[in-house]
Amino acid sequence: MQFRWLILFSILLSLSQVKAQVSLDDVKTNFQNSLDAISLINYDSSEFALSSYRNKKLTVYIFLGHECPICQKYGHTLRTFHEEFQKKNIDLIGIVPLRDVGIETIAEYVELYDFKFPVLSDRERIFTDIVQATVTPEVIMVDNKGDLIYRGMIDNWFYALGKYRRVTTEFYLRDAIDAHLKHQQVVVQKTDPIGCFINMTNYSTN
Repeated sequence: MQFRWLILFSILLSLSQVKAQVSLDDVKTNFQNSLDAISLINYDSSEFALSSYRNKKLTVYIFLGHECPICQKYGHTLRTFHEEFQKKNIDLIGIVPLRDVGIETIAEYVELYDFKFPVLSDRERIFTDIVQATVTPEVIMVDNKGDLIYRGMIDNWFYALGKYRRVTTEFYLRDAIDAHLKHQQVVVQKTDPIGCFINMTNYSTN
């Protein structure tokens, strides 16, 4: 519930860009209604409704950029996640929030890294602004009620830009998933992501 109120201002700013009709009262009282209204374009040019989260135990949105070195490093990890998540009824959905990146470029990125999960274009930053994502890669995980379960880093592999551990010691996303599926408290619900800043035209670094 706290998450929904924190993002209210961004929802109102982006509401005019959402395709479906959502009343002001609905947005104020029900975050799911605003999320249910959004459809983005997948890398194969098909339309993808974000309301799909309702049919999954968990949905993991990860903000990606094809030119971000850290996103590139995580290519294998994301392929592994997708394979594992499917068995647990968890969706992995990529979001590309860059205004100057078109569908053809996203499709090339998907092919290069052999991603089998949806990678959506958010050039207008509708969803990006709603969840207040700031860098790539950044994870937002929600349950089938639309409640935020975890946001931030995938793990602690990177501890600064261009600096990473030989051995990862903290697995924030995996731990959050495991705890939630076991109906346990998620100990770490938020971390500060390290990556490439999302902006209007290209990348700066964090």
